[in-house]
Amino acid sequence: MSRSIAIVSTPFGELWLLDSSSFENECYVNQTAEILLHAVSPFENLEAVVEADGRTVYLYLSGGPEFGTRAVWVRNLVPAPLVFNEDDMRQGLAPVLPRVHLSNPAPQPTPAAEQLSIVWFAEGNGVALFEGEELLAVIPPWSGLSGFHGYARDCAAVNEVCWPLPGEPHLRERIEFSRRYWQEWNQDSPFRRWQPQLLAHYERAFGPLKTYFNINGEHFPPRGLGVFSSDRGLTLATVGMSLCLQPMAEMCVETPGAFRRVELLTRLESGVEGRQIEMVARRMSSLAGLPWREWTWLGDNHTCGWLANEKVPYAGLCSLASCGANPAWMLPDIDGDRVEVLVVFPMTEQKFQEVHSGRSRVADLVKQANFLA
Repeated sequence: MSRSIAIVSTPFGELWLLDSSSFENECYVNQTAEILLHAVSPFENLEAVVEADGRTVYLYLSGGPEFGTRAVWVRNLVPAPLVFNEDDMRQGLAPVLPRVHLSNPAPQPTPAAEQLSIVWFAEGNGVALFEGEELLAVIPPWSGLSGFHGYARDCAAVNEVCWPLPGEPHLRERIEFSRRYWQEWNQDSPFRRWQPQLLAHYERAFGPLKTYFNINGEHFPPRGLGVFSSDRGLTLATVGMSLCLQPMAEMCVETPGAFRRVELLTRLESGVEGRQIEMVARRMSSLAGLPWREWTWLGDNHTCGWLANEKVPYAGLCSLASCGANPAWMLPDIDGDRVEVLVVFPMTEQKFQEVHSGRSRVADLVKQANFLA
């Protein structure tokens, strides 16, 4: 069951591209291929497939339109050609890797399915393939950038479908961190420990807990939203979002450990009706899942949609530190990462344009509005 491939002209010459529209089991066109491994990500929005078509073995990672389909060569099952076979690619067949790119040009056996296993990256947007204890291939979160697809153990030189595994230890350390991360979730959910600590912290900062919403149902990851009441009004804050690492932060900042764990907080005036609280709670719930739903990240001075058809259709985000909030509201680190609390500040179209154009910062608007007083 091979995936549909298109030939495109690039700086590398003619390259193959996977058809991401074929996601959800409709991308297979060669019914003779064998699926050696199939795994669904913990966030339930990506699928990893190891496929052997009698000529090659490839690792595929597929998601919705925002993610597409990514792939990396794993192994040749036939003698290596001198160059990529253009006829095979025009027929939609995965390329056999030429011998010039191989550490061993001889054909290799099809891996035994029971020997294969997947380790998901902690962010959920990358995978590592193992045969027993041996690392075979990796599709990391930065796959798809600048013509890069992934790493393969048996690759000896950079080429259009794979790169050699890096010699430095960072990648393997990252994979082992991810293995331990998921083992911890499987053995003793961190949420059971973090939830009561976080609720107690919020109550000290924002008053007694009035209402608690389970905002992710039975799906992973467990996540909640607390509504806290005091004479300053109502504070709505997420519970558990910071236990998951935001994807893509590492692509945008030099120190992702300071940005990849966040919780969200917003304010409502006292006396707000229950319907308004529920509407804001639903929007906070949706926003809490946004990084893993759309493969992005939330950070200081970011903006997003808020309440449609209302006076405040947009929201700006700012860290507690940037808007001069009480230092006692800050959260403790998790595994050496800073946990940032982002204030969600509703904005009019005018204020949104000010931020979007760079004329204002969200933190300044929060201070001017006395939003956290």
